[in-house]
Amino acid sequence: IMKNETKLEKVKKFLDENNIKYSEPKHKGRKGHSDLVLSELCIFIKISGDDDAKFFNRHKYYYPIFIRDNETPKFVLEKVQNTIIKSMKEKQERLLNAKK
Repeated sequence: IMKNETKLEKVKKFLDENNIKYSEPKHKGRKGHSDLVLSELCIFIKISGDDDAKFFNRHKYYYPIFIRDNETPKFVLEKVQNTIIKSMKEKQERLLNAKK
């Protein structure tokens, strides 16, 4: 079983390879905070822990993603990819609606 930190590293590698900007917030590791942020896409990624509810409530109007123990690295990457697409589609829709 792969450690969640390793899964997070795989996500970073994927983002780098696809030229997607991300940052590590200064409050990383604190209760209720993200471990990785894709600010342009409003995506917040967190390694699952005992503060998940706090994190979710803080980020539920954006795109929170949890990296959980029982998830494979492949599944985690798929979740991230799907969320990126979802965020981009919504952004596009807002732009198109703004032009009407």
